[in-house]
Amino acid sequence: MEQQAERRGMCSLASMAAGEDPGGTAGAYGIYLLVETPFPWERDIMKSPHFPPALGEAVLAAGAGCRVLGIASARHASPQGMRRMIVYRRPDGPFARFEQEEYVVPHDRLAALAAAVLAQPRPAEFAEYRVAGAGRNVFVCTHGRRDRCCGLHGYAVYEALDRRCGELSESGIRVWRVSHIGGHRLAPTLIDFPSGRFWAHVRPERLEAVLEPGAHLSDLAAHYRGWGGLRPPEQLLEREAWLREGAGWADYLKTGSSEPLPSGGVRATVEFRSADGSVSGAYEGIVRETAPVAIIGCDYHEPEWVPQYRVEEIVRRPAAN
Repeated sequence: MEQQAERRGMCSLASMAAGEDPGGTAGAYGIYLLVETPFPWERDIMKSPHFPPALGEAVLAAGAGCRVLGIASARHASPQGMRRMIVYRRPDGPFARFEQEEYVVPHDRLAALAAAVLAQPRPAEFAEYRVAGAGRNVFVCTHGRRDRCCGLHGYAVYEALDRRCGELSESGIRVWRVSHIGGHRLAPTLIDFPSGRFWAHVRPERLEAVLEPGAHLSDLAAHYRGWGGLRPPEQLLEREAWLREGAGWADYLKTGSSEPLPSGGVRATVEFRSADGSVSGAYEGIVRETAPVAIIGCDYHEPEWVPQYRVEEIVRRPAAN
């Protein structure tokens, strides 16, 4: 099987060679649970030997609006017998960043913590384990058991990013290895939280720009999967809006909607306003499917035809009264 994979090549290299646009492929979940999970990791993180089965049951009971991911870091590992859980929750209404909670609990209480945070924000019974002042976290997929592109290319990016942020104490950024976040053909992939922005095909030489994308998005558009606060069609429109609005866009409070059109395609809308209300408006556009690209490599036994999209008829209008 490995020899066959070698002959097929690597799916992430095939994706880049095909010019695949990763736009509209970010996750879109209401809540993320990032659970410190010692290695080894199985292909399904919840079947890993150090992942509590009861925690997986709590997540499955919560339904499709929840995503659980395993994380690990030698630099930020919890004390022996303890485990960390970082929670990102989508706020109600327009927002710019996910709400963040962080806990370090005895490992045998992880499942109970998961059930508690899925039921309500900041559960009082776990207040003593809550970590104050949690800041920015970057999660790089290195899940080689899921796909070798993530294990090889992802780990190189994780190592470079961890070294850079670890040496610069003032960076305020922690870097983690994370289990499969989707789209392994887009490796190296990463999520920047609490902003909730997903990135694809990141290389070590582009890390500075990814960490501070506001002034560089025109150079990074081909790496931007989208913002996790919106659904895929809206993610594509949001990228176009960010390119037009510039650096301030990342801090605007945003919400989106979309509806299919009888003639084909989807009408997407992204409404926005600055925190002080001095800037507001909405972008509208039609998202249409274009010619797909063929990707083969890694565990693709036949070419996978990946749909591609473009945004047409983009209009910026004033905010509704």
